[in-house]
Amino acid sequence: MLPPITKAREMTNPNDSQLEAYPDDDEIAKPQPDDPEAWRDMSEALFSDASAKADATERRGYLGDDVVVETLLRNAISWVMNDMEEPEQVRLASLRNAATSVAKVLLGMDRKYAAVRRWNEPGAIDAFAAKWCGSAETDPMERLAHCFLAMMNELFALADYVATPGVLAEQWKWQVDAIVQRYVAIFLGIPPHQQAIM
Repeated sequence: MLPPITKAREMTNPNDSQLEAYPDDDEIAKPQPDDPEAWRDMSEALFSDASAKADATERRGYLGDDVVVETLLRNAISWVMNDMEEPEQVRLASLRNAATSVAKVLLGMDRKYAAVRRWNEPGAIDAFAAKWCGSAETDPMERLAHCFLAMMNELFALADYVATPGVLAEQWKWQVDAIVQRYVAIFLGIPPHQQAIM
């Protein structure tokens, strides 16, 4: 089980000396489904093409392929989003399970995925991702799980915005893709300052 997230984390730019508090469990994964329609809209935007991108073979793909990593993340987000109307305990368990599953895959522990040698292993991907996601954890599994949680926090904040009356789809749909793509790039070893060039 993951410990509460209470460490301080760096801002996105590691050269920035500002620190912000990393949220406690009380502050994450508890979006209230006040507007189930907003959750459905977000889910549709996130996953409309995820199944089309999923590989039909037994081996799900090479972790050096951005489509494979994106599909992994979108599927995990989908698991969490499907439980948003459930009781809080179920939502928290779903979030933790998704974070742990993603971390195991990215660390090369799932044989259904072909890992990138010397990247998808402890001490490589987790150290890089922790730097850019702001995780102060030292355990590789917890580092990557916290990076997934950071992504989910951004998506939850966006879901709150989506639920705002008068907000149009064109005002937020691009942000969903931008958040997911930023984390895909991080999990492929591309730092945020180089992502803008891509």
